[in-house]
Amino acid sequence: MSTDLPTPARRYSDREVRRLLQQAADIQKKETGHDYGDDGGGLTLADLQEIAAEAGIHPRYLQQAAASIDSPKATGLGPALAGSALNISVERNVPGELGEEDFERAIVDIQHAFKEPGTASMVGRTLMWKTEATDTQRALQVTVSSRSGETHIRAAEQLKVLAAGLYIGVVGGVGTGVGFGVGLPVGLSVLASPLFAALFPVGIIGGLYAGMRAVLKRTAARRRRELERIADRIAGYARVSASPQDASGQGALPPGAGELPG
Repeated sequence: MSTDLPTPARRYSDREVRRLLQQAADIQKKETGHDYGDDGGGLTLADLQEIAAEAGIHPRYLQQAAASIDSPKATGLGPALAGSALNISVERNVPGELGEEDFERAIVDIQHAFKEPGTASMVGRTLMWKTEATDTQRALQVTVSSRSGETHIRAAEQLKVLAAGLYIGVVGGVGTGVGFGVGLPVGLSVLASPLFAALFPVGIIGGLYAGMRAVLKRTAARRRRELERIADRIAGYARVSASPQDASGQGALPPGAGELPG
């Protein structure tokens, strides 16, 4: 009786996968004259989602990855000093459309997610929900447009009021008050040290600035995750109309590919 164990299936590393795809594309172009992708310029997001589904990756996560690649990175002196971009946004483009009841569910989900009073308006097949920017309320806006077989979701928030409170209120107000209010009298009158009087305010203000910068950075990251969750939830309502090809069982996603992990 043979004791040979079955040979495990060959698995390819990320680097090997890239090489395989590139070599296959080169061979196809050489033999047929056509590059990969329908337009000869690469794969569409729908193409990538089909490939990912066959590999057991839910299209939702490929959407998130594509959004992170397409999102512009915060650059410049302002975001660098603040610790975060003061305007954060998340976008999702998914195949399928929302029904009337889905727009109503989206409004309820948004209100529940942010727990901020806001106003909703519908213009045709576009929903806009937003809050009024105040000193105590978050400046949020969610737009959902569903037409022509696609749904576009954009969730955004401005952090300017929060940043002003942290840097002007805490660093400028508290830091300056404590730094100079304590440093000058203690340094000049008690310690007779002009150096202490000069360095103490700098240390206090510098420490508060570093602390508030970390607070803004963490807050921006947490709120971006909140925007991503609501955008993904609304995107999950989109329904793709069944085509004759889908009805015959061909061209559909593999079993289980359309189910979100529990």
